[in-house]
This record gives sequence, structure tokens and C-alpha cells, in this order.
Amino acid sequence: FIEFWRRRSAGVESVPEWSIDAGKGTRFALHPSGLILVTAACNGEVRSWQLEDGKPPVPSLIAKGEGPALPCPATTPVFSRDGVFVAAAKGPRLRLWSRSNGSAWEQRFDGAFDDDIGDEPGAPSTRRDRITSLAMSSASDLLAAGGDSGRVRLLDIKDGRPATGFRTASVDGGSAVVSLAFLPDGSALLSGGKDGVISEWSLPTLKKGTSSERHQRGVSGLALADRAKGASDGRTILVSADWGGAIFEWSQGTLEGPATSIAFADDRPLEAMALRADGQFLVTAGDQLLVWDFNRAVMKESAQRFRSTH
Repeated sequence: FIEFWRRRSAGVESVPEWSIDAGKGTRFALHPSGLILVTAACNGEVRSWQLEDGKPPVPSLIAKGEGPALPCPATTPVFSRDGVFVAAAKGPRLRLWSRSNGSAWEQRFDGAFDDDIGDEPGAPSTRRDRITSLAMSSASDLLAAGGDSGRVRLLDIKDGRPATGFRTASVDGGSAVVSLAFLPDGSALLSGGKDGVISEWSLPTLKKGTSSERHQRGVSGLALADRAKGASDGRTILVSADWGGAIFEWSQGTLEGPATSIAFADDRPLEAMALRADGQFLVTAGDQLLVWDFNRAVMKESAQRFRSTH
């Protein structure tokens, strides 16, 4: 089930009429307007759900499911910054749709990616590269897709063709790319690997810059946001989380600055994470769904208290 909550001054409030039974392993993304949800199922089915106060969500089919429901869970879909585009992936297949003025979603791109490898010298072979993560830039028209092979690909979401300077790059020695996030100014892309390594890539060339091995488990989430208006430092917030339960905040908003541990690894996997655009609060999902007021000291104390009582 997909459940909804609203943020209130005293915490969060459930929205029971919006509960959706979307199937095991389904991933979802919320439209920037907060009024449309897109779900991607393990069999490749993609649906749009119209949300309206006091009424159950109204579904519409974007793409039919095809073949077995594997791999599962599905890759999380992503919206463009203006909500005009949405991208979803199943296995090596990436699809992109657009809509305008409330019209139906129209497919703009449908393609699969290969991972060219050589099992022996002089004997190249080709296998499909399963897409494991997606991200769209809030500052440009770039869509990033990370693969099981460790490769990152860029596409221009205006027409679905490869972006200017398009290339593929092996990330961290071939470790699967399990999370992606663009810097707010669009100057670089961050990738989180299954091996726990976070790397920064300049855009659009994908030239590798700083890397960090701070995480000991796969980097399940990368989230960036601008500081809330009126904040004293005005820096970008960067938060990372892993499958071991560790959460770090990077004080400079990049990998070049020091990282502060908010929650230590305790083998309680964090499967997903989201940070509000103004940096006011953070949501983490694992065996528990937690909403954190974004204050480093308070979060650290709250994490210690939660782990001591659960």
C-alpha cells in the first residue's frame, strides 16, 4: 500500500482516503504540484493517480505492464522540475512521457541500454544494463540514469536524445549506481554506489571529481535542498543515507566539506529518503517511516533516543 500524510505543526496527519494498493515492490513519485502521483510496478506498468481532497485517487494508465514482475522492487520514477516530463525504467528499458494542460501522457522516448564488456581479451560481448536509479535536474533539461554496471548516462529530456557531451562512465569500479542527485545549480551530479562510495561528476561531460567512502553500505539515498529563506549560512543542504541505517549531513553542501553523522549504522536499512525543497524537514523510510525536523543537533539526539527505545 501507498499511504499519504500531511505535515502539520504538531507532526504529521494521515490522509486515509488517498491510500493506494499499488502492488508489492511498486515505486512512486509525486508531481511538483502535489496533485498527481505516478507509480511504477515491477512488471513495467506505469499509472498516474489524480489526487483531490476528500476523494479517493483516480487512476489512469500510462503504460501497460509487460513480462514477468522482475526485477523487484521497481526503479523509482522521476518528474522534471516543471512536472511536464516523467521517466520510468524496467530492467534496461527507459521510457519518458510528457503532458501539457492536463492532457494524456504522451511517450517521447523508449530505449534500452547495453553494457559492453569483454569476457576475454579480443572477445567483446554485450549484455543489457539494468537501470537502477534515475534523477532529473532542477536547473536544466538533463535526465540521469544509473545502471547495474556502474555506468551513468545523460539524456536531454526535451526530446529524449542523448545530451550534448553525452558519454557513459564506469562509476567506482563497476559498482551498481543505486542513487543519483543533481546539485541545485546543475553544475554536477552525485552518484551513490552499492559499494558505499559517493562520487561527484561535472556536467555535462561527466568528468569524475571528488569521491567519498564515508558510507560502509550501499548509498540508498542522496538528497539536496536549498537552505530555508532567512537561514544564517545560506548553504545548500546535502544528506546521504545507506542500507546500514547511517545518515550523514555534508556541511558545505558538497563532498568537499566535512560530514556530520546524524544517525549511526545499526543494520536497520534505510530504503528511501526525501528532503523538502526548502530544507525544513527530512523523511526516511525503512522498517519505520520517520519525519525529522532538520536541525542537526535535534536530529542526532532524536536518532539516539529512537534507537534506544526500538
